[in-house]
Amino acid sequence: MLVYPDSSDLVRLERDGGRSVEEFAVWLGSLGARMVLSATVIAEVAQPLDTAPAARVMPLMNGLEALPHVWFRSIDIEKRELEMAIRCHASRLPWAPVVPFVETYIDTFECSSSRGSFYRSRSLAEIVWDQMSQGRLRPSKTVFENWLVENRAAICATG
Repeated sequence: MLVYPDSSDLVRLERDGGRSVEEFAVWLGSLGARMVLSATVIAEVAQPLDTAPAARVMPLMNGLEALPHVWFRSIDIEKRELEMAIRCHASRLPWAPVVPFVETYIDTFECSSSRGSFYRSRSLAEIVWDQMSQGRLRPSKTVFENWLVENRAAICATG
């Protein structure tokens, strides 16, 4: 079973200080379900990074990443469906649906191969933080760890 939360559902999880994330994990597990996430939903939830302490959003990103989930790639689905339709028509084969699901957040958007390689070893929180800060994260965890130290008070206030 797939569960499609929207950004308001995820914001409610964030505002509950992590308790709801744990309850949601139990509920998903009891159904054998996975949550469907997309780059769009993550961007909507992470938008407060521009105006509010990122420390409120980062624990949610970590919590979401720990839940059973799959990623929905919507960025080029129309193009992929059109290509499939042309391929099926040209080869006289029956329609084969395009699978919109991918395994990682990185696969939901277009990025250079070097940036993709860099992101593959990062957590969702680190990737989102880097994207929202316009790619200023150096290839080191030091920057993220320094940011955590600087925002420790805000992080503690959300728990």
